[in-house]
Amino acid sequence: MPNRQLYDRIEKLTKQTLLQLHELEQISLELQKVIEENHNLIMENHHLKDRLDAMNSSTHISNQVVEKKERSQSVINLENIYNQGFHICNLYYGKRRENDENCMFCTEILFGEH
Repeated sequence: MPNRQLYDRIEKLTKQTLLQLHELEQISLELQKVIEENHNLIMENHHLKDRLDAMNSSTHISNQVVEKKERSQSVINLENIYNQGFHICNLYYGKRRENDENCMFCTEILFGEH
């Protein structure tokens, strides 16, 4: 085999190896994103299960206690949305509440005098 052919084969293998390395790096980055998203979803799922358990226990308790004030169905729906971790105020409506912190605008809508 002449030297030129050997050199061409080595050059071809080098290019293929570099292409495969680049593809492997891309796959590795995608895998890292998938793992991170999976971790976030696992944490969110755990958080939602905890909230569901808490809501079920609070619903059981609230069913035993008779409310003094009759509330409309729309206010009850807004309270459900708020308890799921979303703002119901006109400033941040539909955005997720960070760390489920209370929002004074939302609580005013729910519990304020109308």
